[in-house]
Amino acid sequence: MEENKVEQSVIRRGRVYTLIVLLFLGWTYWAYEGLLKARWDIPYTLILYPYNGDNSPEVDRFLNSLRAKDFVNLNTYLTQQAANFGIDLKPALQVQLADVSEVLPPLAYTESEYKLAKLLGSLSLRFWAYRHIDYYGLGGPSIQLLVKYYKTPPNTESLDYGLEKSHLGVVELGIPLVNKNSNEVLLMQTMLHALGAPYHNTASGYPSFPAGFADASQAPLYPQYQAEIMSGRLPLNETQSLPALSLGECVIGDKTAASLQWKH
Repeated sequence: MEENKVEQSVIRRGRVYTLIVLLFLGWTYWAYEGLLKARWDIPYTLILYPYNGDNSPEVDRFLNSLRAKDFVNLNTYLTQQAANFGIDLKPALQVQLADVSEVLPPLAYTESEYKLAKLLGSLSLRFWAYRHIDYYGLGGPSIQLLVKYYKTPPNTESLDYGLEKSHLGVVELGIPLVNKNSNEVLLMQTMLHALGAPYHNTASGYPSFPAGFADASQAPLYPQYQAEIMSGRLPLNETQSLPALSLGECVIGDKTAASLQWKH
């Protein structure tokens, strides 16, 4: 009986110590993130960490063929959009492709989950990044995206998110047989969110007004012919919208630009 009490006491203390360590790591990372404001005096390095989301041979073949040049449109888009706000930086983004990851990060969380679930999810991801991502030797500001590829595209509720102002994000994609352009929209959204740009959608997914509209002063207002990047949808009328199919259909609006320190 006495041994059981001692064992239970040790387990309880172990759990308390573990929680204290996680909270300390979280606080340390939070304090560090406060220094990670977006800066645009030199190009960002975007490092993509791909991994096989469903362990399928089709995804393995795709990952083996993947090259950094396959993501050149991300730099082209960001450079052009930055120029619209007087940011003259060419290139604005340098993309690096890490080796295919064999160690999967923890599960992402959704916006509908409770605050505790979000906290634990973000702490787990930060701890994973601490163990598996080398932040040194980059020579400038960087963004890390963990890209989980599937044989078929995830459903519309896929768990794509950036840890705001952490320069770290997770995105789930289908291998781009026909959907390469829409994948680029999701990658850009997640990257910008990791830099501090909030999403501009209502709870139903419809673009919020005015921040989620590419041209909130357009008359008549509908239909919109472009999407604001952080909503990712083109409003057709007051209740319906369509997802942007490429970065060519997206613009960075004033609210997003302000979040990126492009506009004051």
